[in-house]
Amino acid sequence: MSCYTGTCDGPKVRAFFASYVENADSVIDSDFVRMLNKWVALFETLKKRTTDVQTYSKQVQARLKTVSSKVNSVKANVCKNNACKGSTPANAFKKYASTIATVKSLQGVPSAAGKSLANIPKMTQITRNAIKYTTTPADEAYYLKLMDEYQINSLRDVVKAFRVTQYLPQAAEDLKKLTGTFNLISNHAGAAKTAATSINQILSVNWAKNSELSKTTSGRKVRDGLINIQRSFRNDLKGPLDNLIKANKAVEDILVQVPLRKKRLEFYSGGVSYSRWTNARMPVPCKKENTKSWTIGGFPASYTYQEVQACEFGPTKVPFIKNVIPYMKYRFV
Repeated sequence: MSCYTGTCDGPKVRAFFASYVENADSVIDSDFVRMLNKWVALFETLKKRTTDVQTYSKQVQARLKTVSSKVNSVKANVCKNNACKGSTPANAFKKYASTIATVKSLQGVPSAAGKSLANIPKMTQITRNAIKYTTTPADEAYYLKLMDEYQINSLRDVVKAFRVTQYLPQAAEDLKKLTGTFNLISNHAGAAKTAATSINQILSVNWAKNSELSKTTSGRKVRDGLINIQRSFRNDLKGPLDNLIKANKAVEDILVQVPLRKKRLEFYSGGVSYSRWTNARMPVPCKKENTKSWTIGGFPASYTYQEVQACEFGPTKVPFIKNVIPYMKYRFV
């Protein structure tokens, strides 16, 4: 090619590779491209679900302040004169404190969700680029660089016409790092479930039927205060926390469909050569010598001449030009 002997004709070089890419239906319409298109759709849904996580986690922390204030105000009001020294109210307030502390440990979720949301456009763009570089020809500069750097040395190298072969390895590493930021959300999922379980335990207590706290006026005041606190946990905190847990699960259900989050990509490209031939058998022209004799004046005479006839040729093996099948292989390990 002229690139190796003189000046490259850029438009012709690109036209050559573009024709190859545009006619490679097995690559353009492949499972690989379908997977990437699925990821783009998943990232759009992921954006919505991560926004839900951010919204509900903020709501949980805001409502937690309401519940915490309720607990403190009730305790200050009903626990005067050692009214809460008994094990029943004391254990109840310990339960409230531990539950509030667990919910408070989720205060990093809004920030984690924000960081993850900021990465989704980058994840989408990386994936869209991979689709583009697999299904459409690259620009002239890309192909000229391949030629100038002697990266096309045999038919096996022609697969580099697909820019994705040069783009994907690093892109996959970048995408893996970006999806890793969602671990900041996942790391809080266990605490959210623990808090929800604790709230359900708080709500399961029937203080109205507690005989111990129904004996005295001060006891009944404590009892009513605990019922008031219980109502605050139910009305103010349980709903947003349950919604946060559902949003967390929705995010995880999406991410599990993106293998790069927990695995790395192994990618190979190249070409496999193969030979073709045919067994030929056909009539071909051949010459045959004939002799004709005669007698002139009692003297014999003859002459030899050549005659063209059809002869059978073959069967014989006729090789075709060696071909190369380009390939791109990938797996998640």
